Amino acid sequence: MIRQVEKFRDKYGCYPESVHADQIYRTRENLKYCRERNIRLSGARLGRPPKITEANRTELETVKRLARQDELDRIEIESKFGQAKRRFSLNRIVTKLAVTSECTIALTVLVMNLEKWMKSVFLRLFYKQLKVFFSGDYFNAKGDIMIISASRRTDIPAFYSAWFMDKIRAGYVLCRNPRNERQVSRIGLSPELVDGIVFWTKNPRNLMPYLPELNAYTYYFQITLTAYDHTLETQVPPARKVAETVKELSELIGPEKVIWRYDPIFFTPNYDFSRHVENFGTLAAVLRGYSTRCVISFLDVYRKCGENLRGIDFSVPNREEVYQLSGAIAALAREYGFSVESCAEKYDLSASGIRHGKCIDAELIAKLSGRPLKVKKDRNQRPECGCASSVDIGVYNSCPHGCLYCYANRNRRRAQEVFRNHHPSSAFIDGNPAAGVVIGPFG
Repeated sequence: MIRQVEKFRDKYGCYPESVHADQIYRTRENLKYCRERNIRLSGARLGRPPKITEANRTELETVKRLARQDELDRIEIESKFGQAKRRFSLNRIVTKLAVTSECTIALTVLVMNLEKWMKSVFLRLFYKQLKVFFSGDYFNAKGDIMIISASRRTDIPAFYSAWFMDKIRAGYVLCRNPRNERQVSRIGLSPELVDGIVFWTKNPRNLMPYLPELNAYTYYFQITLTAYDHTLETQVPPARKVAETVKELSELIGPEKVIWRYDPIFFTPNYDFSRHVENFGTLAAVLRGYSTRCVISFLDVYRKCGENLRGIDFSVPNREEVYQLSGAIAALAREYGFSVESCAEKYDLSASGIRHGKCIDAELIAKLSGRPLKVKKDRNQRPECGCASSVDIGVYNSCPHGCLYCYANRNRRRAQEVFRNHHPSSAFIDGNPAAGVVIGPFG
């Protein structure tokens, strides 16, 4: 191992930050060598595990997290060794001399790299020609029909409009897999590639000055307006102020592009059945004529929002309360000219005139754009969700609204920090790709 590290220094002029190796290489000699050169050698410590105390708990958790990330970083390399053995016979070298064995190994690695390069070249050269021979459904799944969700994970219009427009002007955005931060895709944002954009927000004010730049795109807004107080929505502007903004937006782009969301619905001592009916009627009267569709849903207590709601006296409506409240809301909606849809609800509310909705609505996008779209249902959402497949470009734990019921924010302090430190030109809302991240050629 020491020889390989010295070769690294000879080639790059410095020692590596870390060395990822099998457990057999964690000898005292190698550990001493790495420690003297400030190199982190992956793997568990030698000897008995230390006793966990309050004084060392944070340090041990950091070490454990680093060790896990080191193992994840090794997976790709180890998988290539396995591929070389299984597919390219690297485990069946029969040459007798050292020089011929080294030559065989080198040729094997060369062939593996050539295969990877040829796959990339083939896909880039023949992708457009191949589309002719396949059905629309096949390429829908591959991204031919693309709807951008901006975003279920954070409020881009309210807090990151400048960042979003920077990506629109650049013609692409980098999208990180929330389950694997090292998996990053490049998503094209040119009008030729994007079939529609769905904006999710509690306050569209900051995006409105940029709307003339989006004339080449088909888009609509999902705007949440519930009139909860600041004990539940800690940083959301007052409902009356947001309602005035919604009216201005509707006058700019038309009511068919403005969808009002009254969700999530749950009960507290200050927001019981009658208070929700009163709030909905008041808001419906204010928004009458400025929107024609309303979406409702009842709170699903995910683990993340359950932690944030700790200390709040709340309850989720039971089946009977759901049907009664839905009926009252539907009656008020009809009075003020709204159709009502439910969002990912397990209950059938059709008896009240409320149908299961599609927040990412390919039919609405097709109507607004004037051309048909054939998009599959999003398989990454809950079974009750009717949304069309889309690409979400947001980041979790980055919305400063501080809504206690929000599933997208587990750490409100982290969200405030991301907002303070973000820059419109950064690749992601919360910064740039880490070193070593490979960006996929998508979009």
